[in-house]
Amino acid sequence: MILESLNEAQKQAVLHNNSPLLILAGAGSGKTRVITHKIAWLISQGVYPSKILAVTFTNKAAGEMKERISALVPSIDIHNAWVGTFHSIALRILRRYPEKAGLKPNFIIYDRDDQLALVKDLAKEEGASMTRSEVAQTLNIISRAKQDGLNCADESEDPFLTVISQRYEQRLLEANAVDFDNILCFTVSILSGDKEIKEYYNNYFNYILVDEYQDTNRIQFDFIRILGEGKKGICAVGDEDQSIYSWRGASIENIFRFEETFPGTQIIKLEQNYRSTPVILKAANCVIRNNSYRKDKALWTEQSGGEKIRVIKAGDLENEGLTVAMEILRLREKGHPLSEMAVFVRTNAFTREIEKGLRGMKLPYKIIGALRFFDRKEVRDILAYLKVINNEKDLVSLARIINTPKRGIGKQSLDTLLLKITRDKTSLSALCGDPDLSPRILRALKPFAALIASTRKAFDEEGLGKGLEFLLQELGYQEYLTAEFEDARDRWDNVVELMNDMYEYENASTSPDLAHYLSEVTLIQDIDFMGRDVSDTVSVMTLHKAKGLEFDTVFIAGLEENILPHANSLGSFPELEEERRLFYVGITRARRRVFLTWAQSPYLFNRGPAAFFSQEGGFSKPSRFLDEIPDEFKEMEPVKKKFIFRDGPGAQRPSGDRIRLKTGMKIYHEEFGEGFVLASKMRLYVIDFSGELKEVDPLSEKVRIIE
Repeated sequence: MILESLNEAQKQAVLHNNSPLLILAGAGSGKTRVITHKIAWLISQGVYPSKILAVTFTNKAAGEMKERISALVPSIDIHNAWVGTFHSIALRILRRYPEKAGLKPNFIIYDRDDQLALVKDLAKEEGASMTRSEVAQTLNIISRAKQDGLNCADESEDPFLTVISQRYEQRLLEANAVDFDNILCFTVSILSGDKEIKEYYNNYFNYILVDEYQDTNRIQFDFIRILGEGKKGICAVGDEDQSIYSWRGASIENIFRFEETFPGTQIIKLEQNYRSTPVILKAANCVIRNNSYRKDKALWTEQSGGEKIRVIKAGDLENEGLTVAMEILRLREKGHPLSEMAVFVRTNAFTREIEKGLRGMKLPYKIIGALRFFDRKEVRDILAYLKVINNEKDLVSLARIINTPKRGIGKQSLDTLLLKITRDKTSLSALCGDPDLSPRILRALKPFAALIASTRKAFDEEGLGKGLEFLLQELGYQEYLTAEFEDARDRWDNVVELMNDMYEYENASTSPDLAHYLSEVTLIQDIDFMGRDVSDTVSVMTLHKAKGLEFDTVFIAGLEENILPHANSLGSFPELEEERRLFYVGITRARRRVFLTWAQSPYLFNRGPAAFFSQEGGFSKPSRFLDEIPDEFKEMEPVKKKFIFRDGPGAQRPSGDRIRLKTGMKIYHEEFGEGFVLASKMRLYVIDFSGELKEVDPLSEKVRIIE
C-alpha cells in the first residue's frame, strides 16, 4: 500500500537506507508524498516512531505530515514521533538542559514586540534615541548574525551596535528569557559543546529527515549536521531551483554543502512532474538552465500537448491590468472557475493596476498575504490628505491625518478643534486666528493649515500629479515611513503606485478634477461584488507567496526590467539568479496555461521599487526572462490598444450624439442585441453580448439603455 502510488524514482528514495540521501525534488514532483511515505515505510518496517526525527518549517506542515503518516500506517501510534519545526524540536532539547545555556527551567520566550521594546530600552540607556525603523533594523542585524551562526558583537565594526548586541544578550539572560534565534543557537551550542549530550541525541535518532532543505539557514544546517554526524539515516529533501528566501536568511549553499558534510551521500532526482503541461515544463526548464549555481535536472511529464505560454505586451500600466482582467473574464465565460486562476506580481505595490482591472470587469478577487491596495494605511493616509485639501470640513479625514506625522496635536486638542469647526461652522484656516485656542495648539495647527493651503495652490496651478508630488515632499512622508515602519520601503512603493494612479487619471482626462478622482476611489468597495458568488474568486499575490500553491491558470504581471528582475538585484549575480528562480517558481505553479504580461509605453511617474520623484518619465523594457523562453513554447500577442476606465468630468469624448453608460448597465444594441456594460474606455465601452466581448461606440441611434 505504501509503495503502490509511487513512481520508480520515488520508490527508490523511499527504500534507500544504506547511506545519507539528498533528494532533489523538482516542482510538482511529489516531494511531500515521498517524505511522508518514507517515514511511513520506516515505521512499517519496525522502526519506533520516537527514533525518527522529521523537521519542517511550519507547524501547519508538521501537522499535515503527521496526518498523512497516520493515514498510511493507521495501526501504529505515531504520537511519540519527533515531527515538528526546527524551533519546536530545538526547544524540546533546550528545555531539558536549560542550565547549559545559563537559563533556569522556567525560562520564557520573547516575541518580536518584546525584542523591539528591549532594543529600544537599551538604546535609551546608551543615551540614543532610535526610531521604530532603526530599532527594527538593529534587531534584524542581531538576528541575521545569529542565523548565520555568528556573534553580532564580534562581527560588527560599529561600536554602538557592538554594545547594544552585547547588552541585548545579557538582558535576555537576566530576564531568564530567549528569543527565537537563541532557541536554536543555544541548542546548537549545547550539542556541540557537551560530548555526552551530543552522543545521546546522535544515537537516539536512527533517522533524520529534513523537508524544504533549500530554505534552511546556517544555524539550522549546523543543528542537522551535529545530530546527523556519521549517520546513514540522514535524508534532506529540497530543490535549489526553488530557493527564493535569501532575504530572510535561507542559504542555497546548504544544498551544495550536504554532500561534503555527509560523506557517501547518494543523490536521487525527482524530475517527473504531476502538475503542469509539457509546454510549461519545457519553458521553465529553459529559463532555469540560465542559472549556473544549480544541480542539473529537468522536469518532465507523461502528459501531452498543452497551450503555448502567451506573452502580452500592454499599452500602459492601466491597460496591463485590464488586459489581465479581460483574459480572466474570457476564461470564466468558457467555464473555468475563478478559484483556479491566480495573478502573481513581484511586490504588493503592483497589485494596484491588477485590482483596478478586476474591479472594472466586476471580477471578485482576494489579495493573499496583504490588504487590498486602497485599504493600506499609507494609501489611506495620503487619500485623507487629498480629501482635506478638497474639503476642509471633512472631519473624518482631518482627524486621521492632523497628527500624521506627529505634530503635537493630541486627542484632547483634536476634540477641541473638531468641536469648534462643527459648532462655529468655521474652517481650518480660520481657526489659526482663533483667540480662544491655546498658544500650544496654534503652534502645532498653523504649519498644518499652511501645508494644506500651499498644497491646494499647487494642485490648482500645477495639476494633480505635481500637486501630489508637492504634498509628499513638503510632508516628508517618505522620511516618516522610514522612521516609523520596518517595512518602510514596501509602504513607500505603495505611495509611488498611488502617484501612478493619479497621473494615469490626469493623463486620461482633458479637465482632471480632484473631487471626481476622490469619488471614484471612494466607490472602490466590496459592494461591487454584492449579489455574486464571492467564494469563487481570483487570487492575487506576490511570487513569494505563491510557493507551494498551484492553479490551472497563472498570470505573471510586470515582466519588465527593474521589476522582475527586481532593480535591487541587477548589480549582484547571486541575487539575479534568485530572481530567475522566483520567475521559475511562478511558471511552475500553473497546471494548464500561463500568461506573461508587461507594459511597453512610457510612464509618467517612476514605476520601480523604491522609486524617487523624477521630472521625466522612462520607457519600460521587457524582462530578460521573456527572451529565455524559446519561441516554440510561447506566442507573442500584438500590443493591446489603450483602454481607459475613467468616465465623468474631463473624460475625453468625441463630438456627436452619444449616451453615457456606466459599468453594470444592461443595454440593447441594434446590431448585437442585449449586452452588459463591463468597462468604460476613452471613447468606447466594453460590452458583453452573451459571452462575446465587443468594443462599442455608443451612438444614441444604435444603443439604448434597458436598465
